[in-house]
Amino acid sequence: MIKLRFSSLILLLLTASVSESLAQQEYQIPEIIIEAEIQRNGTIEINESRHYQFQGSFSWADYRLPRDGFDEMRNIRVSEQGQDYQLTDNGEPGSYTVTESDDEIVITWHYEAVDTERTFTVSYELDGAILHGQEWSELFWTWIGSDREKSTADFEVLIGFPNELTADSLYYWSRTPEDLIEFSHEGSQLTLSGQNISRSQSIPVRILMPVTLFDSSTITNREAAIQLDRIIAEENEITEREKRRAERRAAVAELAPGITMLLSLFSIGIIIFLYQRFGKRHQTSTYSTVSTTMVPGRAEPALVGRLLSFYQTHSIHLTATLFDLARRGWFTLEEEDSEKKWYQSKPVTEFRVAATVQSPAETLEEWERMVVDYVNNRLRLGKSKLSEVFGSSDSETMKWYPTWSKEVKRAFKERKWKDEKSMKGVYLNLILQGLIVILSIILMVLGGMIGVVAMIISIIMLACSTTLIRRTKEGEEAYMRWKSYREGLKKADERILFKDRLDRHFVYAIAFGLREKELTKLIEIGSQHRDSDIFPWLFVIPGSGSTPITAAQNLSKHSALSVTSGSSVSGGGASVGAAGGGASGGAG
Repeated sequence: MIKLRFSSLILLLLTASVSESLAQQEYQIPEIIIEAEIQRNGTIEINESRHYQFQGSFSWADYRLPRDGFDEMRNIRVSEQGQDYQLTDNGEPGSYTVTESDDEIVITWHYEAVDTERTFTVSYELDGAILHGQEWSELFWTWIGSDREKSTADFEVLIGFPNELTADSLYYWSRTPEDLIEFSHEGSQLTLSGQNISRSQSIPVRILMPVTLFDSSTITNREAAIQLDRIIAEENEITEREKRRAERRAAVAELAPGITMLLSLFSIGIIIFLYQRFGKRHQTSTYSTVSTTMVPGRAEPALVGRLLSFYQTHSIHLTATLFDLARRGWFTLEEEDSEKKWYQSKPVTEFRVAATVQSPAETLEEWERMVVDYVNNRLRLGKSKLSEVFGSSDSETMKWYPTWSKEVKRAFKERKWKDEKSMKGVYLNLILQGLIVILSIILMVLGGMIGVVAMIISIIMLACSTTLIRRTKEGEEAYMRWKSYREGLKKADERILFKDRLDRHFVYAIAFGLREKELTKLIEIGSQHRDSDIFPWLFVIPGSGSTPITAAQNLSKHSALSVTSGSSVSGGGASVGAAGGGASGGAG
């Protein structure tokens, strides 16, 4: 025992140590600097330096580039402070690999870093990223992608051209929020920079430059769509569209608090109105709500269990049906000891089901008949153990159980305990609250996060749809009677329990889902001074000293059969006006 406690303590300390280590492992990429040199042959030499801040131990990082907007990526290199990493897949520090899929190219490099700062440079050449027209050439590139793990505080791109360019021979546009990116042009260099770039923000930039910058012998294709006036008009239209969108957002943001209040009140008002119209409970003042152990009626345990389980059929209702059929003379249950396992202190009690010699002369409900037929069929197959009769791993059981549940549902519906008209209120609430959720999301997008208040309230009101489902007047009366009986069984003591009906109480207690402790207490209290004829359908192990009472206590451990219903689960190149690039990546 001391060794076990010591081992547990060591395991606990190791777990705490690992958890603390994971909590302390963090990294940031506060700075990204990209140098892009455009060559006369149309290729682009890119050197992207990423500055990492490590907290904890790290050994790898990657660079992911979508395969869009270029024809070829070559001469891929990784370096650190001028020292080149080696292209190899041995995973050693100072090495890197290049892999590719249909969607992206992944560059992964390895190193050793603990609580330090490092700067890595990824270099490569791009071919086919620049498109050419008759007079102008276009580079439309996403310099930083939106699928990054970390935000970046400082971001800068230095783009070098083959020759110096005047202001009227270089055009550029950024498809980003206004004021996020600043441009600076001087001679043969264009600089764009930004601060606090969110990890979800991409930086696509469109550049037009004279086609005379490039060696004409290297241009094999001319794009007719690359025309200065056309592209300026297109970008101006995009800018105006974004401006109008920003103005709409500002207007909505100003109205957002009031709209949020109206949507919230409307959402609450809908549920109140629908509850008054469809969900208000019927009055049952003539029925006592005091707990009792008098069985309220002759309704079958499975149907009553469904009534008290919010109209759902569970495996305990099947268990209760089997026990009820045994109580009425259709089956018997015999206690036996199973073989003791090495990890058990004593053998576990099992029960075998057997059909009686003569079936009772009574008419069964269809769903009860289904249980009798199914159990008898299982017995003919030699599956008599209670755990085998309705085994969850048995495909036959998994196919049978949903059919049985549907039959119970049909029989329950015939009792007319549930007000089917109240479902109209449920559907109306789902539709109306769903619309408010959608409007709230739109409000969040256009007017800011205050719209989340309306969304949360409408989701809560959406979840309240279940409160609109009500019982009929007869159903409400039955519910109150059987609920009082259930509470009486939970609180049963020897002064109020009708002992001559103990096995019937036991069956209903199973259907109500009473816990094993509550079932044991019920049996102990109800069986005082009586050790026979209380469970006549329950046979004990001869010579074991067990009684029907102790056997019933063991049987309570099998109150929920392991049956369930089954389910199956099935589970390159650049173009005019379209941005390529968009690198992302992480570290670990």
